[in-house]
Amino acid sequence: MDKELEAVVKVQNLYTRFGEAVVHKDISFDIHRGEIFAIIGGSGSGKSTLLREIATLNSPSSGTIQIFGKPLKDLNEKEILKLRTRFAMMFQQGALFGSFTVLENVALPLKEHTDLSSKFINELALQKIELVGLPLDAAVKFPRELSGGMIKRAAVARSLALDPELLLLDEPGSGLDPVSASALDELILSLRESLNLTVVLVTHDLGSLWRVADRVAFLGEKILLGLDTVANLAHSSEPQLRAYFRGARGHLAYQENTWTQK
Repeated sequence: MDKELEAVVKVQNLYTRFGEAVVHKDISFDIHRGEIFAIIGGSGSGKSTLLREIATLNSPSSGTIQIFGKPLKDLNEKEILKLRTRFAMMFQQGALFGSFTVLENVALPLKEHTDLSSKFINELALQKIELVGLPLDAAVKFPRELSGGMIKRAAVARSLALDPELLLLDEPGSGLDPVSASALDELILSLRESLNLTVVLVTHDLGSLWRVADRVAFLGEKILLGLDTVANLAHSSEPQLRAYFRGARGHLAYQENTWTQK
């Protein structure tokens, strides 16, 4: 039980300001090892900003973020770079390099952070490509030759190149059709189980929340309005949570996922 509740990420009393604008106000939560943790909220609630702060790409105005027990504000640049090899982030549009093949994109982190031979790097990259369910002939294709779902899978493969413990996903299902989005959810679940990953995702996809999230942090009015399972948040009396989960889309997602769970 202690291992299950180990905090991979700790956010404590976090404030984020851009000039006079306050984005986050006194936000605190833990993300436990092995869980799939979702960050949600309305547009402009600071979801992706918070994810970027966890990813060490932005710094909060005050408060602390710890990853693997290390307070980010206490680390120097070299220590930050070393820490980044233990986690990976997939950006909303995949952020693949258009002039690189899928194989070259997936191999890039290995070339940058290891002294392995080119042959071994390519073998490892092919293993990651296969792991995310892409056909091996996709390895020689360029991003422009891939479907949206294949781009997302290739981006996940690249994020897994260095065998991270923590995977950060920014809108993984954005732009995908329902079938591709559902398949990506299944991939996230299977990778969590097979690789013992901790996953943090920002999403607007209510169906995805029901399918994959263990716990959900709801941001609104610059604060953390809710932190619980999807089922419990969906029955909250808090007005913003009611509007989010009990609107037309939220009601449909609830019906679809409670039906499939029977």
